[in-house]
Amino acid sequence: MQTAEIRPDVQDLVALAQRRDAAGRNELFSSIVDLLINDHRDFADVERTLMCDILRRLTKSVEMSIRTQLAERLAYDDEAPADLIVLLANDQIEVARSVLLYSKLLRDSDLINIVRHKTIQHQLSIAARQNLSSKVSAALVQTGTMPVLTVLLANPSANIPHDSYAQLVSRSEQEAALREPLVNRRDLPPELAKRMYRWVSAALKDIILKTYMISPDKIDEALNAAVDGLASEDRREEISGPAVRRLVDKLYEAGQLTPAYVIKSLNQGQAELFEESFAKLAKVNIEVFRKILYNRGADGLAVACRVIGIDRSMFLTIYRLTRIARRQAPSLTDAETAHAFEIFRKMDQRQAEITLHRWAADESKAPIF
Repeated sequence: MQTAEIRPDVQDLVALAQRRDAAGRNELFSSIVDLLINDHRDFADVERTLMCDILRRLTKSVEMSIRTQLAERLAYDDEAPADLIVLLANDQIEVARSVLLYSKLLRDSDLINIVRHKTIQHQLSIAARQNLSSKVSAALVQTGTMPVLTVLLANPSANIPHDSYAQLVSRSEQEAALREPLVNRRDLPPELAKRMYRWVSAALKDIILKTYMISPDKIDEALNAAVDGLASEDRREEISGPAVRRLVDKLYEAGQLTPAYVIKSLNQGQAELFEESFAKLAKVNIEVFRKILYNRGADGLAVACRVIGIDRSMFLTIYRLTRIARRQAPSLTDAETAHAFEIFRKMDQRQAEITLHRWAADESKAPIF
């Protein structure tokens, strides 16, 4: 009697769910998708969430060709179920690419989450999207990955905020590959373009002069004064060695040394202050902490972050910035990233502390780099 009250299409899904073969799983996936697409406005939120959860569980066992065709079909559909679009955007890049590039249903929060937690291929697709918001662009800049940065700069419709431009311009002094795409951006702030004048090629100098209609003599004069002022200011604010340790100790005693301060110091390019602050909060000797941080790779950083309470959403950014500061390769494989994220998921703070201090005992006998 109860069976008679169930909708026929739902009865069909139940029958398909009982099959264990690949064809049955593919058919079940396609049937749920069709039902969700055609009737998603008629479902309650809880029903829609349940169906997307079933799809998420099925994804790994359904042929990629089916998922890819679905993504390509829905990428341009503004009426598609948003939950389904987010599911596809988080799939493997072969599936996700078209949705990441073209779907207007992905919110900034969806895109930023993917930037932080998925692969560089996902980041590249997002960097090429039309009309990127400043928040998403800033998240992409924080990855520090050169291919992503060059794709972002080559995207004329991307809205890049001033702070992100400042980071990129500073980096371009060492990274020549950033110079031309930066100078050719129409929305590059004039004061940052003039700052670049000191280290770009003659051809790029000409572009800066023509774009901002200023004579070489005036720009050199202004730049010399500005740079000299900045250099003296940097010397006043820059601290190193014992001074760093005194500052960290003072902040710690005042209760002002926090994970947020650790992240801020790294974002500002103060690698030594970052390391000293992190080591102080983790209660590990600074030299030993550096060995753990750089000898043990992604796992070492993940455990240390878990100890002081830094969320995994900041992990990739911290990893890349620390490696760039030490002139090491800033990229991780998908497997290395997944393993590090598993540490965040499985290890609580106490377990992380035990692991970190066990490593500290081991690393006290190891070379720093």
